[in-house]
Amino acid sequence: MREEDAPAPPVRVELPDGSTATAQILAHIRLGPKGPWWCWLRLDVWSRAPVGDGTTAEPHSVLFEAPAAKITPIQGVDYSSVPRRTAPAPQRRKPAPARPPGDVEELKWWRFISRPGVHGGTLHRGDCRTSTGGALLSLREARLILDEPGVVPCPQCRPQDRVLQKPPDGTT
Repeated sequence: MREEDAPAPPVRVELPDGSTATAQILAHIRLGPKGPWWCWLRLDVWSRAPVGDGTTAEPHSVLFEAPAAKITPIQGVDYSSVPRRTAPAPQRRKPAPARPPGDVEELKWWRFISRPGVHGGTLHRGDCRTSTGGALLSLREARLILDEPGVVPCPQCRPQDRVLQKPPDGTT
């Protein structure tokens, strides 16, 4: 079982709009040896799934990070099993253009950020404000890595919605 699929203790997380939700905490991650703490979280939400001639609602897990200051432990819950890790300090980078110019197939415009100590990672568009560092990928490489277990598309920039959609013939 992948770490992000295993049962994890619940916490309350403050969302950007000020509302709160109950999520499961997968890990505490410190950005660099003296950097801030962030939490790797899983939140179950509803998703449409095709059934016969219609659709149905089924649960879908969304993986995301939040600053530790936005997390509130739930009284009586044991958090001793939640791993604590230090990730390399994020590096500042020049923002990417809003969309890839030129030959989209060859341009390394997609960004893959692995999660320390966990198989998989997050795939971002080149202009995503939430991505720092990571490996730059071509469109073909991005499509291939998105099919790997444990790799999730960024919920902010949603790379799967546009250019990353596979051609109708199924080629990569």
